[in-house]
Amino acid sequence: MEARDTSLLHQYRKYIPTLIIDRLLSDGRPEGATQEHMACAVLFADISGFTPLTEAFASEGASGAESFTHVLNDFFGRLIDAVQFHGGDVVKFAGDAMTVLWRDADSNLAAATLRAAACALAMQRAVAGYTAGAQGEHSLLLKVAVSAGSLSVVHIGGEFNRWEFAIAGEPMNEVASAGDAAEPGDVLISPTAWRLIAARATAPGQRSGGHRILMSVDGTQAPEPQRTRALPNYLEEAVRGYLPAAITRRIMAGQTDYLSELRSLTILFINLPDIRYDTPLDVAQDAMRGLQRALYFPFEGSINKLSVDDKGVTLVAALGLPPFSHEDDPARGALAALAMHRVLETMNLRCSVGVSTGRVYCGSVGSAVRQEYTIMGDKVNLAARLMQHAEGGILVDADTRERSADQVDYGPGADIKLKGKAQRVRAFVPRDSKRREERQHSLSDANFIGRREEIDQALTALNEMLTLGQNRAVVIEGEAGIGKSHLLQAVLNRIDGTPAHVLRSAADAIEQTTSY
Repeated sequence: MEARDTSLLHQYRKYIPTLIIDRLLSDGRPEGATQEHMACAVLFADISGFTPLTEAFASEGASGAESFTHVLNDFFGRLIDAVQFHGGDVVKFAGDAMTVLWRDADSNLAAATLRAAACALAMQRAVAGYTAGAQGEHSLLLKVAVSAGSLSVVHIGGEFNRWEFAIAGEPMNEVASAGDAAEPGDVLISPTAWRLIAARATAPGQRSGGHRILMSVDGTQAPEPQRTRALPNYLEEAVRGYLPAAITRRIMAGQTDYLSELRSLTILFINLPDIRYDTPLDVAQDAMRGLQRALYFPFEGSINKLSVDDKGVTLVAALGLPPFSHEDDPARGALAALAMHRVLETMNLRCSVGVSTGRVYCGSVGSAVRQEYTIMGDKVNLAARLMQHAEGGILVDADTRERSADQVDYGPGADIKLKGKAQRVRAFVPRDSKRREERQHSLSDANFIGRREEIDQALTALNEMLTLGQNRAVVIEGEAGIGKSHLLQAVLNRIDGTPAHVLRSAADAIEQTTSY
């Protein structure tokens, strides 16, 4: 048993950053939301070209997923090797992007920033001219930005022992804006980072926002390779709390060779502009736990990513990831979006949601030392664009609407122009669950034929309770569609005017997989 625990921890260790490992070793399993501040150099690497490559390999089916995984891991592996050599910590993957930190452990932020800058240049050299595809027809290009300063690391959530962490602060905003200004092949240094390394770096060109194009750094700054810390077995559960079920279930089953696949998912992008790096911790915690509850139960969705920038918190969720896959995931996604939106409304927090459905790549990306489970593809990008266009509401793509129209009521569609899309996209606004409307309509129908014996039994039990004070329980059981709800309503229609108080509760079939 001891050997198995060690093996599990070894596998889990690949999926969480050293930042989290150090925290768990220091503080143990989280008991509530926490926030810590630290000075760091930040590197943000953004890759372009993966989306068309994903679609090209998707047309090849299962073999395409395998080929795409090889390309992903080769490309990201080169970047991670550079990070490891220069002592960085890969803290976040976001589809085709990666965030790396160098913590200022020795009160020398300039030295940490120099390592980040040297790593950025090494990354560009490692993937220069990279192509993929049978004929090398797909080019993968890299943009890198570096900044430095004070960051806030927040650990929130905890619902079903599932924790999320986010990194926020002005350096994150700076690398985001630098990424927007960068061209493929660039390494951009933010003004803050440049002031720290100007004496030992060359950056003649400038881009918008004062970002400089880095050309070289002084090579006398020796890199410090990242050191791996061992994890004791008692932390296994705590580590697992930071990992998605899609990873932990398969690692426990010894199925890590089958993590990558092309899979139909319903994807949600949720933006909370009122939750920022300076938001009180208790507000962020209440919002996250509310979102987790709305997504996890009863819809059985999964949170894939959480990030913070100058536009607030952005959360990426999915319906249909293993082990929670359902035929009605598009309906679950639309209804989960409504539920999450309502949760935030009760907290007076603004929220924009984009929802899309289709085939995407799901799998582990990275190297043998650092990996992350991610989802990539055009449908992922579409959900993000719909979120940006939703302006405080919810927008759903045509595929989601078509595959959930029997369960979800939608308003009329509209053709909208989205960034990055040549053609206008049809989008819809979900309004409510049709099941609720149909239930209310059917139960208001007083016309009922038959079932006299069953009705009399229920009324007899009610009368004994009212006249004799004897508590009774009546169970109505039968196959789906046999008329249980109509029978119950017929009984209720006959007790109007009695001293009985009726309490109603209802559940959808969407909850069949939930234990009683």
